[in-house]
This record gives sequence, C-alpha cells and structure tokens, in this order.
Amino acid sequence: MRALVISLLALPIGACAGAGPNQAIPFRDARKLIPAIAELVRTQEPFPHTAKARIELAGGGAIEVRIGGESRVLIPVRIRFEGLGNSYCRLAVVNPRNAHAEFVPLPVSADHDNCRGMQRMAAVDVNRDGIPDLVFQVEIPSNRYDVTVSEGAVYLSNPGHGTTYCYAPVASRAVGSDVPFDSNSVRAVVEAEAARHGKQVLDCYAPSSPRKPAQ
Repeated sequence: MRALVISLLALPIGACAGAGPNQAIPFRDARKLIPAIAELVRTQEPFPHTAKARIELAGGGAIEVRIGGESRVLIPVRIRFEGLGNSYCRLAVVNPRNAHAEFVPLPVSADHDNCRGMQRMAAVDVNRDGIPDLVFQVEIPSNRYDVTVSEGAVYLSNPGHGTTYCYAPVASRAVGSDVPFDSNSVRAVVEAEAARHGKQVLDCYAPSSPRKPAQ
C-alpha cells in the first residue's frame, strides 16, 4: 500500500477549508482521509488482499453532512488493484473527528468487481429526514455487449440503525440512466415509485451479519 502513505489528520467538525454542513469537501482534505479507507480495503472482503490497491475519489467528490449535531464525510471511491482486473465502487462514511471509516454495505447483486466509475446524479433528501441522500449512476460493463452501461445507486441516511448510511435496492432500480441528473428529477422518480409500490421502496439493505454502529 505504498501509494497510500499519506499524512492522516483527523479533521474536526467544520474544519475542512471552504466547507460547511452539507457542502463539498476540497480534494486535498478528502485525500487526508484515504488512509482510513485503505485500512478497510486491506482487511475486508471481497477485496483482494495480496495486491496493492489504488483508491481514487469518484462520484463528484466528498461532501460533509451533519447528523445529530455531528459531522460525517461521505466519500465515493473507486478501488483498483495492481495487476488485477478487479475494481470496486463504494461509498465510505468517515467520522472526521477520529478518522473512523465504514463502507456502506452492498448486496452481492450491486457489489460489482468490475466497476468502471461513478457519476453523482444528486445530493437530495429523498427520505425527507433533513439529511442529504446521495444518488449515483454506477458504470459497469454490459454482460451481453462490449459497451459500458450504468445502473442507479441510492444511498439513504440511516442514523441509529447500525450504519449512518444504507443502500436502498428498490429505489436504486427506479433510478435509471434516463433520469436527468438533478435533484428535482431524482426525487420525483423515487416518490412516484413509492406512490405506486409503497414505502418499501425506501427500505435499506441490511447484511445478515450484525455490524457495529458508526463511531
């Protein structure tokens, strides 16, 4: 992991230059939190543990949100491995006070090992709890043709339920590549889906094994 030897400085709430609650984090400050994410890659599955990892900021960069009066930094990343074709797109949630990081858990169907990138569609409060949710298009190879396709990925604020954010499978399927990349359009699509199929559209994916709450 030599490429990830970066000075790790815990950033106090509001200390990111030019950033405030629910605002973008400058690239240089987001990079300071990459070593915390690298530790997850070194120790967690399904990542290869014998190859050097390269972690890139993706999905429009990091933002800081306030949850219950505390700061969290949301960092979308693409993870690649030297000498291997594996590449993963993940959303990391970092507590800048103590540099504690977690990846938002994904179901197997959404955890592609050949992710080519993420594009942020919107930071919008889809579940109406006063905390921004993040919506992306994740770029993956087609399993039928030699082209890149995309699929939606909706991450909802989920404080007090094990992890600070969660992946919403049904809402993610509703956000197709034909949806415009703006907050109003994304919210309208998800709300229309919830009106047709009920509140379970905003249900979170929960891994079968228990997880410790975010610190």
